[in-house]
Amino acid sequence: MRQARVPRRAGGLLALLLWPALSTPAQPPLPTVAPELPVERRAAGRPLSPPPGARGMRVALHEDLRFRYLEVELGAAPEGTPRPLVLVLHGRGDGPRIPTGDYTEGLPVRLVLPFAPEGLGVGWSWLATSVLDGRDRDLADELRVRADELASFLVQLEARHRTRGRPVVTGFSQGGMLTLALAFRHPETLRAAVPLGAWVPAALAREARPSETPRIRALHGEADPIMGLGRTRALYAGLDARGFDALLETFPEIPHRMSEAMKAQHERLLLEALATPRPLRGRGGSAEPVERAMAVPR
Repeated sequence: MRQARVPRRAGGLLALLLWPALSTPAQPPLPTVAPELPVERRAAGRPLSPPPGARGMRVALHEDLRFRYLEVELGAAPEGTPRPLVLVLHGRGDGPRIPTGDYTEGLPVRLVLPFAPEGLGVGWSWLATSVLDGRDRDLADELRVRADELASFLVQLEARHRTRGRPVVTGFSQGGMLTLALAFRHPETLRAAVPLGAWVPAALAREARPSETPRIRALHGEADPIMGLGRTRALYAGLDARGFDALLETFPEIPHRMSEAMKAQHERLLLEALATPRPLRGRGGSAEPVERAMAVPR
Protein backbone atom coordinates (compact mmCIF):
# COMPACT_ATOMS: atom_id res chain seq x y z
CA MET A 1 0.00 0.00 0.00
CA ARG A 2 1.38 3.40 -0.93
CA GLN A 3 0.88 6.18 1.59
CA ALA A 4 1.98 9.50 0.17
CA ARG A 5 2.76 12.27 2.62
CA VAL A 6 1.92 15.54 0.92
CA PRO A 7 3.71 18.63 2.27
CA ARG A 8 1.44 21.12 3.94
CA ARG A 9 2.65 23.89 1.63
CA ALA A 10 1.67 21.95 -1.51
CA GLY A 11 -0.67 23.90 -3.76
CA GLY A 12 -2.47 23.14 -7.00
CA LEU A 13 -5.71 23.71 -8.83
CA LEU A 14 -8.89 24.51 -6.96
CA ALA A 15 -10.91 21.36 -6.36
CA LEU A 16 -14.11 20.62 -8.19
CA LEU A 17 -16.16 21.15 -5.04
CA LEU A 18 -16.04 23.36 -1.98
CA TRP A 19 -15.74 20.88 0.85
CA PRO A 20 -17.77 21.47 3.99
CA ALA A 21 -16.29 22.93 7.13
CA LEU A 22 -17.47 21.46 10.40
CA SER A 23 -19.95 24.34 10.72
CA THR A 24 -22.40 24.61 7.85
CA PRO A 25 -24.55 27.66 7.05
CA ALA A 26 -28.32 27.32 7.14
CA GLN A 27 -29.84 25.65 4.12
CA PRO A 28 -33.51 26.28 3.30
CA PRO A 29 -35.59 23.50 1.78
CA LEU A 30 -35.75 23.40 -1.99
CA PRO A 31 -39.11 23.81 -3.74
CA THR A 32 -41.09 20.71 -4.58
CA VAL A 33 -42.09 19.88 -8.13
CA ALA A 34 -45.78 20.55 -8.62
CA PRO A 35 -47.72 17.28 -9.08
CA GLU A 36 -49.63 18.71 -12.04
CA LEU A 37 -46.46 18.99 -14.14
CA PRO A 38 -46.30 16.46 -16.99
CA VAL A 39 -44.14 13.41 -16.31
CA GLU A 40 -41.72 14.33 -19.10
CA ARG A 41 -41.05 17.71 -17.51
CA ARG A 42 -40.41 16.13 -14.14
CA ALA A 43 -38.00 13.68 -15.78
CA ALA A 44 -36.14 16.58 -17.38
CA GLY A 45 -35.84 18.27 -14.02
CA ARG A 46 -36.74 21.76 -12.89
CA PRO A 47 -34.22 24.22 -14.34
CA LEU A 48 -32.47 26.31 -11.70
CA SER A 49 -30.25 29.32 -12.07
CA PRO A 50 -26.51 28.54 -11.86
CA PRO A 51 -24.41 30.37 -9.27
CA PRO A 52 -23.58 34.00 -10.08
CA GLY A 53 -20.70 34.20 -12.52
CA ALA A 54 -20.84 30.52 -13.50
CA ARG A 55 -20.49 29.77 -17.22
CA GLY A 56 -20.78 26.58 -19.23
CA MET A 57 -23.16 25.04 -16.70
CA ARG A 58 -26.75 23.79 -16.56
CA VAL A 59 -28.42 23.00 -13.21
CA ALA A 60 -31.67 21.11 -12.66
CA LEU A 61 -33.52 19.78 -9.62
CA HIS A 62 -35.02 16.27 -9.81
CA GLU A 63 -37.43 14.91 -7.23
CA ASP A 64 -39.02 11.85 -8.86
CA LEU A 65 -36.39 9.14 -8.21
CA ARG A 66 -35.32 7.41 -4.99
CA PHE A 67 -33.31 10.44 -3.88
CA ARG A 68 -33.92 14.10 -4.60
CA TYR A 69 -30.88 15.36 -6.50
CA LEU A 70 -29.26 18.20 -8.35
CA GLU A 71 -28.01 17.51 -11.86
CA VAL A 72 -25.14 19.77 -12.94
CA GLU A 73 -23.94 19.58 -16.53
CA LEU A 74 -20.50 21.11 -16.97
CA GLY A 75 -18.88 21.91 -20.31
CA ALA A 76 -20.30 22.41 -23.77
CA ALA A 77 -21.63 19.42 -25.72
CA PRO A 78 -24.47 18.89 -28.20
CA GLU A 79 -27.83 17.99 -26.67
CA GLY A 80 -28.03 14.26 -25.96
CA THR A 81 -24.27 13.68 -26.04
CA PRO A 82 -23.29 10.96 -23.54
CA ARG A 83 -21.32 12.41 -20.63
CA PRO A 84 -19.26 10.83 -17.87
CA LEU A 85 -21.25 10.75 -14.63
CA VAL A 86 -19.78 11.63 -11.24
CA LEU A 87 -21.92 10.89 -8.17
CA VAL A 88 -20.99 13.30 -5.36
CA LEU A 89 -22.14 12.36 -1.84
CA HIS A 90 -22.17 15.07 0.82
CA GLY A 91 -21.20 14.63 4.45
CA ARG A 92 -23.24 14.45 7.63
CA GLY A 93 -25.16 17.65 8.34
CA ASP A 94 -24.23 19.15 4.98
CA GLY A 95 -25.86 19.21 1.54
CA PRO A 96 -25.05 19.43 -2.18
CA ARG A 97 -22.62 22.15 -3.18
CA ILE A 98 -22.55 23.65 -6.67
CA PRO A 99 -19.28 24.54 -8.42
CA THR A 100 -18.74 28.04 -9.75
CA GLY A 101 -16.40 29.35 -12.42
CA ASP A 102 -16.05 29.05 -16.18
CA TYR A 103 -16.58 25.53 -17.53
CA THR A 104 -17.23 26.55 -21.15
CA GLU A 105 -14.06 24.89 -22.43
CA GLY A 106 -13.81 22.22 -19.75
CA LEU A 107 -14.52 18.52 -19.91
CA PRO A 108 -18.22 17.82 -20.56
CA VAL A 109 -19.31 15.93 -17.46
CA ARG A 110 -22.52 15.37 -15.49
CA LEU A 111 -22.44 15.76 -11.73
CA VAL A 112 -25.23 14.18 -9.72
CA LEU A 113 -25.50 15.57 -6.20
CA PRO A 114 -28.20 13.77 -4.18
CA PHE A 115 -29.68 14.99 -0.92
CA ALA A 116 -29.48 12.56 1.98
CA PRO A 117 -33.01 11.56 3.05
CA GLU A 118 -32.88 12.59 6.71
CA GLY A 119 -32.72 16.14 8.01
CA LEU A 120 -29.99 16.94 10.54
CA GLY A 121 -29.61 20.44 11.94
CA VAL A 122 -29.32 22.79 8.98
CA GLY A 123 -28.41 19.99 6.56
CA TRP A 124 -29.06 16.32 5.88
CA SER A 125 -27.72 12.95 6.97
CA TRP A 126 -27.35 9.57 5.25
CA LEU A 127 -27.07 7.55 8.47
CA ALA A 128 -28.61 7.66 11.93
CA THR A 129 -25.52 6.14 13.54
CA SER A 130 -22.44 8.34 13.92
CA VAL A 131 -18.86 7.06 13.80
CA LEU A 132 -18.49 8.59 17.26
CA ASP A 133 -21.18 6.30 18.72
CA GLY A 134 -18.87 3.27 18.73
CA ARG A 135 -21.56 0.98 17.29
CA ASP A 136 -19.80 -0.60 14.32
CA ARG A 137 -22.40 -3.31 13.76
CA ASP A 138 -25.25 -0.79 13.51
CA LEU A 139 -23.12 1.47 11.35
CA ALA A 140 -22.29 -1.38 8.97
CA ASP A 141 -25.94 -2.41 8.73
CA GLU A 142 -27.01 1.14 7.86
CA LEU A 143 -24.23 1.47 5.29
CA ARG A 144 -25.34 -1.74 3.59
CA VAL A 145 -28.93 -0.58 3.31
CA ARG A 146 -28.04 2.90 2.05
CA ALA A 147 -25.44 1.58 -0.40
CA ASP A 148 -28.04 -0.80 -1.85
CA GLU A 149 -30.42 2.14 -2.31
CA LEU A 150 -27.72 4.23 -3.98
CA ALA A 151 -26.85 1.36 -6.33
CA SER A 152 -30.49 1.23 -7.48
CA PHE A 153 -30.42 5.01 -7.80
CA LEU A 154 -27.36 4.78 -10.08
CA VAL A 155 -29.18 2.32 -12.32
CA GLN A 156 -32.08 4.77 -12.56
CA LEU A 157 -29.70 7.62 -13.37
CA GLU A 158 -28.04 5.70 -16.19
CA ALA A 159 -31.45 4.86 -17.62
CA ARG A 160 -32.42 8.55 -17.55
CA HIS A 161 -29.17 10.28 -18.54
CA ARG A 162 -27.01 9.21 -21.46
CA THR A 163 -23.79 8.23 -19.72
CA ARG A 164 -20.33 7.49 -21.11
CA GLY A 165 -18.77 4.61 -19.20
CA ARG A 166 -19.50 3.53 -15.66
CA PRO A 167 -20.04 6.27 -13.07
CA VAL A 168 -17.37 7.52 -10.67
CA VAL A 169 -18.40 8.04 -7.04
CA THR A 170 -16.80 10.38 -4.54
CA GLY A 171 -17.76 11.82 -1.18
CA PHE A 172 -16.48 13.39 2.01
CA SER A 173 -16.89 12.03 5.56
CA GLN A 174 -20.25 10.21 5.70
CA GLY A 175 -20.36 10.53 1.91
CA GLY A 176 -16.91 8.93 1.77
CA MET A 177 -18.12 6.01 3.86
CA LEU A 178 -20.93 5.44 1.38
CA THR A 179 -18.43 5.74 -1.47
CA LEU A 180 -16.54 2.79 0.03
CA ALA A 181 -19.72 0.86 0.80
CA LEU A 182 -20.86 1.23 -2.81
CA ALA A 183 -17.50 0.04 -4.13
CA PHE A 184 -17.53 -3.01 -1.85
CA ARG A 185 -21.17 -4.02 -2.24
CA HIS A 186 -21.95 -2.99 -5.83
CA PRO A 187 -18.70 -2.92 -7.80
CA GLU A 188 -20.57 -3.56 -11.03
CA THR A 189 -22.09 -0.06 -10.86
CA LEU A 190 -18.79 1.88 -10.76
CA ARG A 191 -15.57 2.52 -12.64
CA ALA A 192 -13.77 4.09 -9.66
CA ALA A 193 -14.30 5.31 -6.10
CA VAL A 194 -12.64 8.34 -4.47
CA PRO A 195 -13.47 8.45 -0.73
CA LEU A 196 -12.36 11.48 1.28
CA GLY A 197 -11.85 11.58 5.04
CA ALA A 198 -13.59 8.26 5.65
CA TRP A 199 -13.33 4.65 6.75
CA VAL A 200 -15.91 1.87 7.08
CA PRO A 201 -16.24 -1.00 9.57
CA ALA A 202 -13.95 -3.87 8.62
CA ALA A 203 -16.93 -6.21 8.14
CA LEU A 204 -17.89 -4.37 4.96
CA ALA A 205 -14.42 -4.77 3.48
CA ARG A 206 -14.38 -8.47 4.33
CA GLU A 207 -17.50 -8.96 2.21
CA ALA A 208 -15.80 -7.56 -0.93
CA ARG A 209 -13.69 -9.37 -3.52
CA PRO A 210 -10.49 -7.83 -4.87
CA SER A 211 -11.11 -9.08 -8.41
CA GLU A 212 -14.49 -7.33 -8.58
CA THR A 213 -13.96 -4.10 -6.65
CA PRO A 214 -13.16 -0.98 -8.73
CA ARG A 215 -10.02 0.96 -7.99
CA ILE A 216 -10.14 3.07 -4.84
CA ARG A 217 -8.09 6.23 -4.37
CA ALA A 218 -8.52 7.75 -0.91
CA LEU A 219 -7.43 11.01 0.73
CA HIS A 220 -7.31 11.58 4.50
CA GLY A 221 -6.06 14.23 6.90
CA GLU A 222 -3.58 12.92 9.47
CA ALA A 223 -5.01 15.07 12.28
CA ASP A 224 -8.64 14.03 11.72
CA PRO A 225 -10.31 13.74 15.16
CA ILE A 226 -13.58 12.32 13.80
CA MET A 227 -12.54 9.77 11.19
CA GLY A 228 -9.42 8.64 13.01
CA LEU A 229 -6.42 7.97 10.79
CA GLY A 230 -5.55 4.77 12.65
CA ARG A 231 -8.72 3.02 11.53
CA THR A 232 -8.32 4.33 8.00
CA ARG A 233 -4.75 3.05 7.74
CA ALA A 234 -5.80 -0.32 9.16
CA LEU A 235 -8.57 -0.58 6.57
CA TYR A 236 -6.23 0.08 3.64
CA ALA A 237 -3.49 -2.16 5.02
CA GLY A 238 -6.04 -4.97 5.06
CA LEU A 239 -7.17 -4.19 1.52
CA ASP A 240 -3.55 -4.13 0.31
CA ALA A 241 -2.84 -7.49 1.93
CA ARG A 242 -5.80 -8.99 0.07
CA GLY A 243 -4.76 -7.58 -3.31
CA PHE A 244 -7.25 -4.72 -3.76
CA ASP A 245 -6.38 -1.84 -6.08
CA ALA A 246 -6.71 0.65 -3.23
CA LEU A 247 -4.33 3.48 -2.36
CA LEU A 248 -4.43 5.88 0.57
CA GLU A 249 -2.78 9.31 0.57
CA THR A 250 -2.47 11.12 3.88
CA PHE A 251 -1.91 14.82 4.55
CA PRO A 252 0.00 16.00 7.65
CA GLU A 253 -1.70 18.25 10.21
CA ILE A 254 -5.04 18.31 8.38
CA PRO A 255 -8.17 17.74 10.55
CA HIS A 256 -11.62 16.72 9.32
CA ARG A 257 -11.72 18.97 6.29
CA MET A 258 -10.27 19.30 2.79
CA SER A 259 -7.06 21.33 2.54
CA GLU A 260 -6.08 23.10 -0.68
CA ALA A 261 -3.56 20.33 -1.41
CA MET A 262 -6.24 17.70 -0.89
CA LYS A 263 -8.65 19.56 -3.17
CA ALA A 264 -6.04 19.72 -5.91
CA GLN A 265 -5.25 16.03 -5.58
CA HIS A 266 -8.96 15.20 -5.54
CA GLU A 267 -9.42 16.85 -8.91
CA ARG A 268 -6.42 14.97 -10.32
CA LEU A 269 -7.88 11.69 -9.07
CA LEU A 270 -11.25 12.45 -10.67
CA LEU A 271 -9.58 13.19 -13.99
CA GLU A 272 -7.58 9.98 -13.69
CA ALA A 273 -10.78 8.05 -12.98
CA LEU A 274 -12.42 9.65 -16.02
CA ALA A 275 -9.35 8.65 -18.08
CA THR A 276 -8.74 12.11 -19.47
CA PRO A 277 -6.07 14.80 -19.00
CA ARG A 278 -8.56 17.48 -20.02
CA PRO A 279 -9.30 19.95 -17.20
CA LEU A 280 -12.74 20.14 -15.66
CA ARG A 281 -12.89 23.91 -15.88
CA GLY A 282 -11.63 26.83 -17.83
CA ARG A 283 -10.60 29.69 -15.54
CA GLY A 284 -10.78 29.55 -11.77
CA GLY A 285 -13.80 28.51 -9.78
CA SER A 286 -14.89 27.24 -6.42
CA ALA A 287 -18.22 26.10 -5.09
CA GLU A 288 -21.00 27.43 -2.95
CA PRO A 289 -23.56 25.73 -0.71
CA VAL A 290 -26.79 25.32 -2.62
CA GLU A 291 -28.64 28.10 -0.85
CA ARG A 292 -26.01 30.67 -1.82
CA ALA A 293 -25.32 29.28 -5.27
CA MET A 294 -28.88 29.45 -6.58
CA ALA A 295 -31.89 31.65 -6.16
CA VAL A 296 -34.13 29.21 -4.29
CA PRO A 297 -37.25 30.71 -2.71
CA ARG A 298 -37.79 29.98 0.96
